[in-house]
Amino acid sequence: MKRSVILLAVCLTFLIICGCSKAGSGNSHHGDDAFLNIGTIYPGDISKVDYIEIRNGTNGVLTTVSDPKEIHDLISKLTTLKLEVDRNQGERTGYLYSVKLFQNKEKKLEFTTTEAAGTYYLPNEELNNSIRDVESREHL
Repeated sequence: MKRSVILLAVCLTFLIICGCSKAGSGNSHHGDDAFLNIGTIYPGDISKVDYIEIRNGTNGVLTTVSDPKEIHDLISKLTTLKLEVDRNQGERTGYLYSVKLFQNKEKKLEFTTTEAAGTYYLPNEELNNSIRDVESREHL
């Protein structure tokens, strides 16, 4: 009986220690668990993006961007934004915008206004406005 109690106590202690160490581990693509940056998760040189697709999640309209100046302006904005990682990493659906970045006709990165590389971040008005501005200029 005493041996069973000791074994149970050891097992519970082990489970508690494992659970605490798992809770402290994060999914970081940027060196700072609290923030995410599109420029740092892009696989390669983001300045070489030559084509962008923007899908409006509200109405489904697809906007294509191939103007080098528009691409450069959006990429410059994306690489300076610090997107705050959402503590709740539970699955979700829907998006305001979905953005695909291409290089030489190859899709290099896809992200939405709340998720990139499997990490969810809090809504960011500066990001939303930057994408909305490009979308609206392309439809003039």
